[in-house]
Amino acid sequence: MGKERSGGLNDLRHILQHNRGNTELGRINDKSFHKIFEALFEVAFEERSVYLKSLKSTAQQVQTSAITRFTNCSQTLRLAVERGAKNIRLRTLKALLDHVTETLLDANGACCVPIALDYARCLSTVLSHQPHVEHLKDVQWTKVTRFCLDRIASSISSDTTEASFVVDRVSATSRSSITSSRGPSDQQRAYSSGGLSKQAVDEFVNCLRHLTSLPSVPLVKDAEPILSTMLDYLDASQSANQAQVNALTTINNVLLQIRAEKTQLTISYVSPCVQMARSLWNSKLFAVRNEILVMLVLLHTYILHTVSVGEDTSLSTSLDALVGIIRNDYARRDTKDQLRLDDLRMPPHSGSIGRDLEFPIFSLRDGTATATNAPDGEHNWALLRLTTYFSISNSLTRGARGNDSEPPPNGAKKRVKLSHWSDELLRLLHDSHTSSRVCGIQLITFAAQSTSFDQDFLEHVLERLSALCTDENGLVASWALLGLAR
Repeated sequence: MGKERSGGLNDLRHILQHNRGNTELGRINDKSFHKIFEALFEVAFEERSVYLKSLKSTAQQVQTSAITRFTNCSQTLRLAVERGAKNIRLRTLKALLDHVTETLLDANGACCVPIALDYARCLSTVLSHQPHVEHLKDVQWTKVTRFCLDRIASSISSDTTEASFVVDRVSATSRSSITSSRGPSDQQRAYSSGGLSKQAVDEFVNCLRHLTSLPSVPLVKDAEPILSTMLDYLDASQSANQAQVNALTTINNVLLQIRAEKTQLTISYVSPCVQMARSLWNSKLFAVRNEILVMLVLLHTYILHTVSVGEDTSLSTSLDALVGIIRNDYARRDTKDQLRLDDLRMPPHSGSIGRDLEFPIFSLRDGTATATNAPDGEHNWALLRLTTYFSISNSLTRGARGNDSEPPPNGAKKRVKLSHWSDELLRLLHDSHTSSRVCGIQLITFAAQSTSFDQDFLEHVLERLSALCTDENGLVASWALLGLAR
């Protein structure tokens, strides 16, 4: 009987593997896939029992045989899910989710290691089809979400003695956090809970990205554990990869929904998020930096509020460090990767001030209507805008604490002394590298749109920008003229 079952699995797996592009396979309907899944569920349940019994055996051959058959079953199910994910309906989807969440764990709540990766991929594959997530009932969504969270959290907390990636992050006492210094020394098994592989944990993170991607899902009540677990997962990350992007996207999905409904919860995550951004900004992956920028856009009003209130004194320091890291990274970029003049539109002054994508003398061009690269333009615009926002806010807060400035008259703009940040801007203006000079001019140009500078700094800026207007590099000269226009 065992040989017949094994042979049947091999035949089914062969059919699924060698008919990937076969249109006939795509015509198999939900009813047929439901029967295939049911048969595989039954086999998996039986092989699970054999596997768990084999763990008590001292014979290596018995364990090896049980693991091989169990893995064979999980691989076949994964292939079936990959072929039928878009064809199944809600009834089959629910049966699949129930099977995965109930079969993957043993009686003690530990993962059945041989099938963990395949079953995690089954979940991520079926949830990647957005209509499936949309049609999940709240109870089912919550069950699957918490299942994924538990797998990630247990894998991170399983090794708290060795740190694979230590992030200098202030302890967030306002939230329940798993230890941030963790991770085994073996890089091939960065996460382990009874042998649970890093790849399996990464798949569960991908599941959470899909589960939080729609505004209709009931994530508000689970927002805190999702944010906490994703931040701890990023703390434990050893290298830049797609899973980091998925974790950051999940955080952004949650923040997008809760920032209006759960303001105090959002505020409590401002400092941890800023410190995480500070740690990960220099990632080799542009997608990581882009998701961090999205996060800062979502949180920027809360960051400015928290800094102005002054209750979290460490946030001001962390924010300064983050601004410095972002500025240095931007200054090192090739000029073609910085904000370009082609990304801007310069209409007549309309008198409207304060819109995030528009200043009195220029605005961000709608790249969808032109040949320009809209995503890059938006990324660079947001980077420059946020950097100046944060620097000016920090300077205002320090000035208010030091009582070194009087409140401005009604209707007048606050005159800001940018202190050490102004010194860095002036240094950039004198840098020998074109990209650094352009970075400095752009930051000054953006800052000048929303605030006034103190007299000493203004005199230095005007003198230097005037000299740069005749620079032999046309890009530098053009930006210098734009900077002087304000």
